[in-house]
Amino acid sequence: MTLNDMESHMPRNISRILLILMLLGLGACSRMQPVLTVQQPLPTDSASYLDEQAMQQALIRALTRTRWQIEGGHQGLMQAHMDFRGRHKIWIDIDYAPDHYNIRYRDSQNLDYADGKIHKRYNALVKKLNGVIQQELRVARSMKALQQ
Repeated sequence: MTLNDMESHMPRNISRILLILMLLGLGACSRMQPVLTVQQPLPTDSASYLDEQAMQQALIRALTRTRWQIEGGHQGLMQAHMDFRGRHKIWIDIDYAPDHYNIRYRDSQNLDYADGKIHKRYNALVKKLNGVIQQELRVARSMKALQQ
């Protein structure tokens, strides 16, 4: 390869490097997402209906399965937090009744929360929790149906 050949390849290589750097920069920006709030209505027909105690037990099982620590709350409200990787913390509230549950952001540490946006890891953990809650509610409904 001659010097002229090397010079003609340089702009192409620089373009590729710049493109890669731009893509990496865009990937870093996408780490921040709007805070996810789950507002989940539930069926109220007699076969699917769960009383408040059954709802509470399903939520406790889901929180435990997904490694959230239950802090407390009162009737119709559970508070939980998660500490992961030793330096990231999340606090959530779950308000619930037989016809719905909502998962709401309360606070966080080291997840860059600002202006309604947070690191995408928060949303992933809340989505996972919501999926497990749905599983636990299906199990609770099945158990109820077997007992009738």
